[in-house]
Amino acid sequence: MTRKVNEPFRVLLSAFNIVPVSEDRKIQASAVKVRGARGLSVYDLPTFDCPVISCVPDVYSDFDFATSVKFERVFIARRGQRSLRNHAEVESLASSYGYKTIFMEDYSIADQLSIGTQARHVVALHGAAMSPLVFSKQIDSVIELFPPNVHHEIFPVCFGSRVRNYHQIVPDFSPAVMHSGWDAIFHFKKQTFSVDLELLKGILSQIHG
Repeated sequence: MTRKVNEPFRVLLSAFNIVPVSEDRKIQASAVKVRGARGLSVYDLPTFDCPVISCVPDVYSDFDFATSVKFERVFIARRGQRSLRNHAEVESLASSYGYKTIFMEDYSIADQLSIGTQARHVVALHGAAMSPLVFSKQIDSVIELFPPNVHHEIFPVCFGSRVRNYHQIVPDFSPAVMHSGWDAIFHFKKQTFSVDLELLKGILSQIHG
């Protein structure tokens, strides 16, 4: 039971044999309520992220999302807002370690699920494009790249137990921003930013020897 969903989300649900049904009137149901928080924002919380998969980590174990679209090492990049100012340099560095640069929106829903299922080493900009990784049974390494003053625990919570080596890089962080509320964090979250290449290179070198 859900509100009306758009076509891409309906396609995603169909991969799980789920048919969404919308209902405008009030309904009664038994439910489990899980409280959550959004990143480091401590005031004016407009919504919450609820990594329920942490309660049922094996819920997707019986599904096989593999298609012919498969990359062992992937750099999940972004365009537009929240993209990297030094994308070319990061792409070149990741490529030197065998990473394939992908933009998830260039692939069908089925292939996005396949990429997430079969990737073994991942460098990714923080965001929804990382979500397909939750369907993987094992990932050797993840390096999650954040904008300044932004940090989020949702992905380590969701699939961290299946990742052997998890790193997060935050370019700069000020507690004053966190205590200014979500609007202050959101300002940084929507901006382009740069990654410290030497730090990223050090982590990649550690992972791949």
